[in-house]
Amino acid sequence: MTDLMVISLAVLIILGFLCALLPARMRINAEINILSVLRDGPLSSAKLGEHTRLGPARMYPALFRLEESGKIISHFADGPEPRRRIYRIK
Repeated sequence: MTDLMVISLAVLIILGFLCALLPARMRINAEINILSVLRDGPLSSAKLGEHTRLGPARMYPALFRLEESGKIISHFADGPEPRRRIYRIK
C-alpha cells in the first residue's frame, strides 16, 4: 500500500466513526432542547415544535424517548377535536 492509500483509509475510518457519533449527539440535543422548553410549563406538541424549532422527524422520536425514560409524561387535553397531547416534566 502506498502512503496515500493508508492516509485515505485512515480518513475514511475516522469519518465513519464521527458519522456514527453524530446521530447520538443530535438526539441528546433534541431532548435537552425539549426539556428546557418544558421547564416553563406543559405544552402541546405543536407549541413545542414552535418553541424548539424541531421538525416532526426529530421532535416526536425525542418525545417518545423522554416519555419512555420517565423524564416527561403526557396526556390528551380535554376539548374539541383534534385532540392534542400535552407534555410536561414528571
